[in-house]
Amino acid sequence: MSHRVNYLFFGDLDNISAIQKQHPEAVLSKLNGHVKTYDMQGTPHAYISHYHLDIVPTIYRNGWFSTEAYQYTYNHNTFEVSHMPSLYFNYQIGGLVVEVQP
Repeated sequence: MSHRVNYLFFGDLDNISAIQKQHPEAVLSKLNGHVKTYDMQGTPHAYISHYHLDIVPTIYRNGWFSTEAYQYTYNHNTFEVSHMPSLYFNYQIGGLVVEVQP
């Protein structure tokens, strides 16, 4: 069993692209390219992959202009089970807004 997250983002893709150009240090999509593979050799069990994402609304300011986007952090847990393998994404949107200024 394996999975790969090619691209995961929240919000407007144009805003994310603009922020990444203005703020190259910003990491808005931490799971991009994430790969998880489980060795199933010698075990009758399968695995559940569970991701919990905390989404944080963020405003990037550059002079008079501002761009809104969403950052996220995540936690990944794996559980060995005796039924079909599964992949879960749970998320919550934070009640605070982060503002970034140069």
